Amino acid sequence: MLARGGFFFKPDFLWDELRLTLHPHKVSIGTVAAGIDFLGWVHFPDHRVLRTVAKRRMFRNITGSEEDGAVVRSYLGLMRHGNAEKLWLRVEQKGP
Repeated sequence: MLARGGFFFKPDFLWDELRLTLHPHKVSIGTVAAGIDFLGWVHFPDHRVLRTVAKRRMFRNITGSEEDGAVVRSYLGLMRHGNAEKLWLRVEQKGP
């Protein structure tokens, strides 16, 4: 939970109020400034960027595709959902 003046965590809140427990080995607590990795994007408070692994996969699929641009159009549509203007230009140059 986030509070004025800093971050604090109350494990009792999760059980008492929400009836939730945390898996001891699957929980990581980090800062919001580091971003949250979710669905191929790294989400920040004011923007989102495509994850590096997703970028590499995208360029591998674009250069290896023999289709009529459907793959390129699909990735261009994906990039509309984040801050990917520079990537957009690179994909348009590499596409068929």
